Amino acid sequence: MRATGVVFECHFGLVLVASRLKEYTTALRHFESSIMDELEYDPSHEYWEDWRREALAAGVKSPLAKLGMEVLKTHRKNRWPAHFLGRMEDGPMMITMCLEEPDETELLFIENLHPYDDKLIAATKKRLCFD
Repeated sequence: MRATGVVFECHFGLVLVASRLKEYTTALRHFESSIMDELEYDPSHEYWEDWRREALAAGVKSPLAKLGMEVLKTHRKNRWPAHFLGRMEDGPMMITMCLEEPDETELLFIENLHPYDDKLIAATKKRLCFD
């Protein structure tokens, strides 16, 4: 007799195996519930939110801090390669860039977040007098 089952791999690296879908669904619900209770997840504690708060405290203007936060968040969520701007380790350098060259940094952030939006990039260049 051949055994059949459902295998689920989550982003925590754990695997749940069950021989029936009902058992699998129940186990998954229990697993998600216990993990979320244990972690007490709060989205305001993500490192990109921390970076935004640090940038604002350092004197970066709010719109630029929000763009920088989006670069960090997008890098993480899309798993961009390490040579792309936006790793957690890039945070201090990004704050320095925002303070020393805010216009150039804004354009760089826009180009990273919206590389195929030629209209937005052109409008940003025009607004920042880079034309």
